[in-house]
Amino acid sequence: MLDNWRVHFHPTISLALQKNRIVLVRLPTYAPWTNPIEQVWRKLQHDLLPLHRFEDDWLGLQAAVQLWLNQWLKPSPALLRFVGLTTH
Repeated sequence: MLDNWRVHFHPTISLALQKNRIVLVRLPTYAPWTNPIEQVWRKLQHDLLPLHRFEDDWLGLQAAVQLWLNQWLKPSPALLRFVGLTTH
């Protein structure tokens, strides 16, 4: 899934995708609510970033974000529901 930014459709990329039978799902430009990864970033902002105390701690922010992302290394029905990829 991707927006319609033209670099996504470079002839070399398109050919490689065709050879591997990969079909791109084009999403509307400027419609982040249709892109599941945008929902993940929204959840990150909601869960981790409100009132955070990392303004002077870049390494601490990186560590906290990495820890937050690590919780999704295994399949998560809850996350799939949150981003709208399943209703179960």
